[in-house]
Amino acid sequence: MSSIGTQLSVYKSILQASPSYLQSLDEALSATESAAWRGGGEPQGVALRSSLHDYLAYAESKVKIITSAEVPMAGASGPVPVSIQNGLRETVEVRLNVIVVKTPRATSPLIIGRFKEPIIVLPYEASAPVRLPVRAAPQGATVLQLSLSSPDGTPLTFAPPVQLTVQSTRYGRAILFLIGAAIGVFILTSIYRGVRRRLRDDSHVVNEEAGAPGSVVTGTSARHPTEAPDDLADARRWADDA
Repeated sequence: MSSIGTQLSVYKSILQASPSYLQSLDEALSATESAAWRGGGEPQGVALRSSLHDYLAYAESKVKIITSAEVPMAGASGPVPVSIQNGLRETVEVRLNVIVVKTPRATSPLIIGRFKEPIIVLPYEASAPVRLPVRAAPQGATVLQLSLSSPDGTPLTFAPPVQLTVQSTRYGRAILFLIGAAIGVFILTSIYRGVRRRLRDDSHVVNEEAGAPGSVVTGTSARHPTEAPDDLADARRWADDA
């Protein structure tokens, strides 16, 4: 009988239920104990114990963890999504327990950060999202074992535990490196093009100044820039005639 009483106490500890529902659970336990110990009522007591046990197992199993079997993570850190679903007619308050399953090939253990607890889940198939902060995930697969307990840490016997595989690819860090390298190449290319454009513009200005009117060049036209050879010959001929 003590096992039934313990099971009922754990179930009641997760409930935020009406007093009438909690009282009905206590009355069911009392009826089970009374029928079990009354003379000649042992078969009835056994049937009541079995019925109450089955009910508590069914009720606890309605509170469950919902998650994907495998969660990919691009990098060594990030949030892992998990949901707690409540299929009861009463609001429940539970804790989520996470255990990192050790593997021989893991160079360093994955670390689970702190998250808000206890978790309150509303009734009628409602779910409460939980984002597990994961750090230092080794490259490859890491298995997490998730289970539920009461607010004081007592495991829920009939709430099924689940396993979740975190698949860390470390692609996130590589992508960031490639993006940084691409930005660096773009900046260097822009600087190189700017320098070449400035040198080309300076060369063009020097050439224009060298060919401007009045500039110093070689030959007869440089010594007498305003005289043409034919005009000078005509002037001398006119002088001889005179």
